[in-house]
Amino acid sequence: MAAATLKHLCCGLVMATVMASPVPDRDHRRQILDARWRHHSSIQAHQISSSINYTTRIDPASRFGEWEGWGTSLAWWAVAFGDRGDVADAIFTMNQTVHVSTQAGNTTVPGLGLTIARYNIGASSTVAAGGEHMVVSPHMIPERAVDALFLTWEHNNTYDWARDANQRAMLSMAHARGASKLQLFSNSPVWFQLANHNPSGADDGSRDNLDLSNHKQFAQMMAEVAAHFSHQEGQHFASVEAFNEPISTWWRSTGTQEGCHFEVGTQKSVLLALRGALDAAGLKETMIASSDENTYTEAISTWAGLGDSARGVVDQVNVHGYEYGGGRRDELYAAVSKAGKRLWNSEYGEGDATGLQMATNLNLDLQWLHPTAWVYWQVLDGGGWGLMAVDEPNKKIENVNLKYYVLAQYSRHIRPGFEIVSSGEDRNTVAAISSDGVLVMVTTNYGDAQWVTYDLSGFVYGGGGVDRWRTETGGGTSTSTTVMGLCGERGTRRLSPISSRTQCRRLRYGGFYRGSEDGLGDRTHAYEVWIVRCDPECHLSRLQETSD
Repeated sequence: MAAATLKHLCCGLVMATVMASPVPDRDHRRQILDARWRHHSSIQAHQISSSINYTTRIDPASRFGEWEGWGTSLAWWAVAFGDRGDVADAIFTMNQTVHVSTQAGNTTVPGLGLTIARYNIGASSTVAAGGEHMVVSPHMIPERAVDALFLTWEHNNTYDWARDANQRAMLSMAHARGASKLQLFSNSPVWFQLANHNPSGADDGSRDNLDLSNHKQFAQMMAEVAAHFSHQEGQHFASVEAFNEPISTWWRSTGTQEGCHFEVGTQKSVLLALRGALDAAGLKETMIASSDENTYTEAISTWAGLGDSARGVVDQVNVHGYEYGGGRRDELYAAVSKAGKRLWNSEYGEGDATGLQMATNLNLDLQWLHPTAWVYWQVLDGGGWGLMAVDEPNKKIENVNLKYYVLAQYSRHIRPGFEIVSSGEDRNTVAAISSDGVLVMVTTNYGDAQWVTYDLSGFVYGGGGVDRWRTETGGGTSTSTTVMGLCGERGTRRLSPISSRTQCRRLRYGGFYRGSEDGLGDRTHAYEVWIVRCDPECHLSRLQETSD
């Protein structure tokens, strides 16, 4: 029988790079990552598929686990903007329109609908402990020194739950708006648990800074904070992560943020202590995540080095996406899936405000890494690093970057409970399917306009028209309209019912493209979602209206 196909004209998305705002020379880590993503973007510009009028087959039989959601870490943007309800609405709701106050006036955006929030337990305090005080890096950026809740081990452990008010406020708003999966993570142990009392790192970035005598105390603190939020605040952390890029060597006493180097052997000790501490705190169901290494290559090495006992207490492997177009995502997935563990890309960011680099690397993650969650690091950050560009010291939102709308294309339509499925050899398309039969395809097109044919022979079409969900960033509007049938001249060939074992009732196609400059010199992005109804029993049925 003839293959079922859907054909749509994709307009070109121009390869462009928008540089992030200048960063201080002292911000060594950011300098390295900026150089790295620019290097990979120049390579990817030549490697990305530019096939003209190609066909790709969506295979509903190849599935890669239930999608847990899209998310963000609350440090450090929530420390500055944690009192902003409009920001919480934009990031954590599925509202069709949200009005965000920026320096340019009110900007209307669609809600991103993020359902994962990572709360950063701080390491900094001016309160003395044991008669000693914290040592502060001469280059510490104030917004990156997060209030420690744990003040001292004296007097049977002293906590101040009123500290870190803004980040806790955003966590509460996120949870109330639908962020149902929370993770507690640490950039560094609290200052007095460190050998040099400096939460930015050791004098030598390649050496452990957690004092050998404080492994259990650090683990106990993580468990006690998780227990407090669960029992007193009603905010249960599904998982706890004790490390952040632990094998990296840029965590130094002269750094700009909190950070700590952990050798793999030290990670083993802390992980085993953490499992015991969580169990003792009544949190036996709370998972342990590890180790949030900076690259896929480092994650593979650390996972292999942890050994059976430490790997046995790890429920979820977190990895950061800062290797961009490099690294063996497939090897990390193979190692983690063989062990029966979850896998998240728990942090990603770069300085391309257009969102093109983000989409390119996200597509690579979903094709090769197969995470069940994907987390953007700072949704509010300087220049192109944020989905919204901000002046953090002065607590001002400058503008909404095009990158925001690119992530919306994925996050608003690939929802928790979907499964990522194979999109064939086309690494520019991400496909996902829900348990009740909604198929979503998001395609990135590079270069000139072209026809892309989607082979849907694994699905059964029930007839009806096609709906389009469209977002124009220039006007900040979203509309849903019926635009064509499947047999139109510029539409598609009719989908042929091949099997009664259909996997979809509706199909959503999402392609985005870069529009031309308008009269004001502003660049606009457009996003479209095409919706077709398929029927499990091959009956013809009318397309039902949908709204996003």
